[in-house]
Amino acid sequence: MQPIQNNTTYPTVQEINEAQKQKSAANTDDNTMQKQQNKPIQDEYIPSDKEAKQAIGLYQLKYSEDGSPKISFDNPRKKIADNKEAKQEEKCTGNTDKVEQEIRKLKEEKKQLEQKLHTASDSKKVKELEQQLAKVEQELQQKDNDTYRRQHTVFSK
Repeated sequence: MQPIQNNTTYPTVQEINEAQKQKSAANTDDNTMQKQQNKPIQDEYIPSDKEAKQAIGLYQLKYSEDGSPKISFDNPRKKIADNKEAKQEEKCTGNTDKVEQEIRKLKEEKKQLEQKLHTASDSKKVKELEQQLAKVEQELQQKDNDTYRRQHTVFSK
């Protein structure tokens, strides 16, 4: 038995990279030539002196106070947004009078129930008044705070 000898040589990494570069360069040359052939011939517009001084697009050449040239960007989208914001600026006033009136009524009702409770002599009536007083106090606790006022504020233009 004889050992198997392998006499084949493999290309190095550098040789493979060079071959790939040559192939890609040849492909790009072919692609650019095809694109140039497919591109239609067009005229070129050359503006007159008056038109050259006017701004053509969104960028304008302006001069600062010290006389140095400066390029400014004229964004039409921003102008449209600014106009919309200017139109949308309206003054609104918040009114919490209804909420304040509810709270005032509840406080008055609480005072009246407390007075009735002090003057009541019947035990059934005392229990009834205590229950009513507890309900009024609970409702007053829910309504007499800033979050309730904010939620029930009426806005007008």
